[in-house]
Amino acid sequence: MNKNRKTAKKEEERTPNFRARIFEVVSEQLTEEQIEKVLDSHKIISKYAWICHDKDTYTKSDERKNPEHKTGTLKKAHYHVVMQLSTPEEIRIIAKWFDVPPNLVEVPKGKGDRLLDKVEYLPHSSEKEQAKGKYRYPDEEVHANFDWRAKLDEREMNKVKYGKQDVTPKECMRYAVLKEGKTLKQCEEENPLLFAEDIEKLKKLRGQYLMSCDPPMYRVNFFIQGDGGMGKGLLCRALARSLFPNLTEDDEIFFIVGANGVGFEGYDGQPCIIWNDKRSYELVKMLGGVGNVFDVFDTFPTRSKQNVKYSSVNLINAVNIVNADQNYTEFLDGLAGEYTDRDGNFHKAEDKSQSYRRFPMMLVLHEEDYDMLINKGYMDNTRNFFEYYKYQHIRGNFARISQKCHDRTIAQKYEAQTIAPVVEQHNLIADKLTKQVDDMAALEAEFADYGTYSKEVVYVQGSMEVDKDGFIKIPKGEELPFD
Repeated sequence: MNKNRKTAKKEEERTPNFRARIFEVVSEQLTEEQIEKVLDSHKIISKYAWICHDKDTYTKSDERKNPEHKTGTLKKAHYHVVMQLSTPEEIRIIAKWFDVPPNLVEVPKGKGDRLLDKVEYLPHSSEKEQAKGKYRYPDEEVHANFDWRAKLDEREMNKVKYGKQDVTPKECMRYAVLKEGKTLKQCEEENPLLFAEDIEKLKKLRGQYLMSCDPPMYRVNFFIQGDGGMGKGLLCRALARSLFPNLTEDDEIFFIVGANGVGFEGYDGQPCIIWNDKRSYELVKMLGGVGNVFDVFDTFPTRSKQNVKYSSVNLINAVNIVNADQNYTEFLDGLAGEYTDRDGNFHKAEDKSQSYRRFPMMLVLHEEDYDMLINKGYMDNTRNFFEYYKYQHIRGNFARISQKCHDRTIAQKYEAQTIAPVVEQHNLIADKLTKQVDDMAALEAEFADYGTYSKEVVYVQGSMEVDKDGFIKIPKGEELPFD
């Protein structure tokens, strides 16, 4: 008896004296009652799974190691117990719990979820274990306090989706932002602590995602004219909400452009951009010239980078709403480059249609109502971009709605009612911009001669004069020398 105690003491002394949270105990001497008692008695065991292997047979590998273990013969029944603790503990303590020698207690090694690594082994269900010819235990024989099979299935899905089976919550969030378009707001709502911890990295990944996005199929631009106090900003926000009713939060619906130099700082892919109090010359200055203004407000946009602090951003908005205390014709002329400088010199625009055709809808606010102007070029599918259909005296005072309705839900109800005619016209324009041709036969007939040409021999010499029809004027008595 004294000899056994001395042997156990020496073995305990040889056991590494370090703490761990995940352990596996394998023994032929354990019983179900003993296992259940340990698991019920120690509350720091947060997760566990165990099984009795009573149908294992020796493999060829076992026989090579020990000739007495003939391939195919039944092994002794033994138990595997895998567990995870909420706080670290020593191997010798775990051995005492189960009344087994410390050498039967293992601390799993490796990276990733080591608990799942061990749990996966219990039923021998992996391809690796099945390839060795091991008996496949039914999942029902694994006793656990968590849905281990769901965790293993999730692990396999992670391997396909992420390229690795054990993914941390931080990695999942980063992937969702970069590859799936999750917004920063969604990240913050899902896990505020993780978002706060990783905010700078998430911002960069969100920027990379936006840079990879294609621009919208079309972009509709509004200009809202009105004096100070008329409620231009309120109208802009009400219009944005009504255009995107599937979104519920303002910071998901619209982005309000900031001051020069940081105008797009914080843009997170919102479908609507609001430009508050931006006269035409301010837009040109802010966007670095008329050319970039036309890019940002192009009806059929292409991908273009806009500068933000230390980086750039790709605008993917489908709607721009500009408001200013500037007459809409003066605004559009100014965007095209027509203005009077400080010295009183007038600068004429080369092609004002470039700006007029980019703004199909104008709203002019008055004290108790507003006018809506719809560009005829858009509505009639012509190039007549300098004429408008005018809808006058649409009743509504957005400032009054805000003053009278302190409940946001009620205020937004009346705002949506007031702005409904504008939304209706916007939807008509959007339908025209995206309309698909149904009559393919008519389309084929219309474009049948596209690409055909005629061939003609002409003679051009230096700076010879041409008449009003483009023909060369030939001096009397001379001929053109054709070969």
